[in-house]
Amino acid sequence: MGNLLKISNLSVSFNLEKKVHMAVKNISLDVAKGEALGIVGESGSGKSVTALSVLKLLPYPKAFHPSGKIFYKNKDILEASEVELQKIRGNNISMIFQEPMTSLNPLHNIKKQITEVLFLHKKMSDKDAEIRAIELLDLVGFKDGKNRLNDYPHQLSGGQKQRVMIAMALANDPDLLIADEPTTALDVTIQAQILNLLKKLQTKLGMSLIIITHDLTIVKNITDKVVVMTEGKIVESGKTKLIFSKPKHNYTKKLLASEPKGKPVSIKKKKIPLLSTKELKVYYPIKRGFLKKTTGFIKAVDELNINVFEGQTLGVVGESGSGKTTLGMAILRLIKSKGEINFFKKKRKLSINKFDFKQMRPLRNDIQIVFQDPFGSLSPRLSIEEIISEGLEIHKKDLNENDRKKLIIDILKKVELEKSILNRYPHEFSGGQRQRIAIARAIVLKPRFLILDEPTSALDLSVQSQIVELLKKLQKENNLGYIFISHDLRVVKSLAHYLVVLKNGKIVESGNSNQIFKAPKQKYTKQLISAAFEIKTKS
Repeated sequence: MGNLLKISNLSVSFNLEKKVHMAVKNISLDVAKGEALGIVGESGSGKSVTALSVLKLLPYPKAFHPSGKIFYKNKDILEASEVELQKIRGNNISMIFQEPMTSLNPLHNIKKQITEVLFLHKKMSDKDAEIRAIELLDLVGFKDGKNRLNDYPHQLSGGQKQRVMIAMALANDPDLLIADEPTTALDVTIQAQILNLLKKLQTKLGMSLIIITHDLTIVKNITDKVVVMTEGKIVESGKTKLIFSKPKHNYTKKLLASEPKGKPVSIKKKKIPLLSTKELKVYYPIKRGFLKKTTGFIKAVDELNINVFEGQTLGVVGESGSGKTTLGMAILRLIKSKGEINFFKKKRKLSINKFDFKQMRPLRNDIQIVFQDPFGSLSPRLSIEEIISEGLEIHKKDLNENDRKKLIIDILKKVELEKSILNRYPHEFSGGQRQRIAIARAIVLKPRFLILDEPTSALDLSVQSQIVELLKKLQKENNLGYIFISHDLRVVKSLAHYLVVLKNGKIVESGNSNQIFKAPKQKYTKQLISAAFEIKTKS
């Protein structure tokens, strides 16, 4: 079996303002035709940089290669012309990117983005390309793809956006598929389906596969070989079964043992209300025909009643499209809704569903959010200091410049970031580092209530545990109330006191978190819990 891809002695460096940073250091690996390789390591280990080098997608000339060669079918990609690269990209070698929100064009609908690659490489007609697009959406488990072709990325959930990315990558049946964290934004019940799909396609088409992930358990049942990276170097490599059964390097052992553990913080017997909703609804009209008449509604949130108390965490779980994020956006008054939203401040009940933008602004100091996509939520034009200080300048006007900077540095320490990053920009950081910056921005105002929308989905397993422990510590010290939105029930279990399980905008089960995890009553809840704690792929 010959090598389809061979990387030899590859190094990748970046020209920064005052120094040169080497992100990948003399690595070598190969992928045979029909073989699956897993590249595993924490954020900043060089995994994604290695993958982007294969298609020369790095920001050249800022990025450069001090050494190495990348051979695809005996052709050195690093020496290839732009014309040659265009023929290879998306046709012979495709890539599923880590952050679908920033990878999809916000100005183009799903149909245009999937069919673009078909027009370019297959020269398909409009009709054939549309048929193929529907087939691909169905293939990756995107429900009702035929009727969603005209939707734009902002109308999709995180998991739906990732599935569109996978459909685009599979469009031309590539020789090699590079999947950079392909299941990060997906529900646990969908993860195994996507991994099974990739494995099935690999076998059927004789396609080679590179899966890049921070979670070793993801690659356990799908790859033939594993390469473990840290600090730009390969520290261990070999057959997957051997790596899992007899890991040699301490770093590999640490990755295998990493998983959020522990119980939620102890809570006071007296429940002090912080936020509640009553019959909360978010409906989106479905408009059809030439006159765009409303023919029905998508019930994203359908008559939800929830309660959050001081010092406690409400976990909100469910698959993509279940209404989790929409619930959070409605509570924050960032989207229109109907029904009651009550926030309790100094023993006063404020009906914030009636508040306009001006009335809500003072409450932003008490209510904050950490978004799912750390790159999309951080301004690329602002430095880290400017990003974190923005809220302070609005809500803490009495602080002078020195006190504000001291507060920012203290917050960075709490999220385990160095003060030396203050003058750097979001694009210079890994996904995990960006999420920690987003958390620092939210907690610097010392809010009473925090909505956490998938705050650990982009983080390494070892870092997830650190962030969860940080959130617990902050909750205990400041008596914070959290709504923790996630599809990762392992993380929710270690943090949430109460649990709400959503499906199609409705609550299917709710109650004490510990009781639900021990003895779920509803079939849907049982499926979620089973998938979360025992992800397997079919051989």
